[in-house]
Amino acid sequence: LNEEPPHNIILLADLLEQKRRKEEELEYYHQELEQLKVKAEIVEKELLMTRMIIDLIENERIRTK
Repeated sequence: LNEEPPHNIILLADLLEQKRRKEEELEYYHQELEQLKVKAEIVEKELLMTRMIIDLIENERIRTK
């Protein structure tokens, strides 16, 4: 008897399971990436606002001298 087909079936089942896990992992990282993009956008806006405040303070100092 040739015993290769059962081995191939197990290997295929393992590969399908590995593929499923990798797809789940990829989806997780895509979700994390979206959250990080939102956080980065918030920090960029905060930084812009901070720079504007610094500019206003510096301009006020120049006008009061």
